[in-house]
Amino acid sequence: MILLKEGQNIVFVSEDTPNITPYVRHYLSAIKVNGLYQFKYHGNAIDVFRSSSFFKDSQGVMFNDTKLDIFIFSISEKPYIYPVSQYSMNGNNTQTVISNANTPVKIQGSTISSSVTQKFINTDNRATCVNDTTELYKITYTLSCESGNNNQIGCYIAIDDTPISESEIYITTNGSGKFESVSVQLLQWLSYGQYVEGFIENNTGGNNPNNITVTEMNVIIK
Repeated sequence: MILLKEGQNIVFVSEDTPNITPYVRHYLSAIKVNGLYQFKYHGNAIDVFRSSSFFKDSQGVMFNDTKLDIFIFSISEKPYIYPVSQYSMNGNNTQTVISNANTPVKIQGSTISSSVTQKFINTDNRATCVNDTTELYKITYTLSCESGNNNQIGCYIAIDDTPISESEIYITTNGSGKFESVSVQLLQWLSYGQYVEGFIENNTGGNNPNNITVTEMNVIIK
């Protein structure tokens, strides 16, 4: 049983409604036109419903001191596709050229997109959002790198070529110029067409900083 108020969006959870995917939140709106109700689902027309039948209780009910019409219907719906992205690289030997110290640049190397990726398009160290809905994502980069001995390295998540300061993490390579593993995280709203990349910088070396090779990297956006 769904409660709808004319011209107002009502949120319901599908486990209360038969024959649709559980635990998916759905948004409905109803508008009365020439005495008939027109329905929209997530802003789309009624044909999204594949509806079987409608019944209306013309008496309505009181809900939060507002009279609502009752509509009872069943829905057959495609499962919700959760936006998620993963890409990685292993054994990379492509250097990220560092021309200036303290200046983040995009990590270089060939990455492999995971088959679980949905509503993102992954290319080399870039995940482009193709989800029609703006949503909040947790972005995690885990990487290992090589550079000069005892070099201070800064790691960032960048959105649309802009490193985000909230994601900034510093590490220091060991006496052999290696750092085994560091994770960089960020909570970020993403809209259609925005893209996520990993950036890195070397804060050691003044006007002649060492290049950096990110040997391994794993990126998850969810």
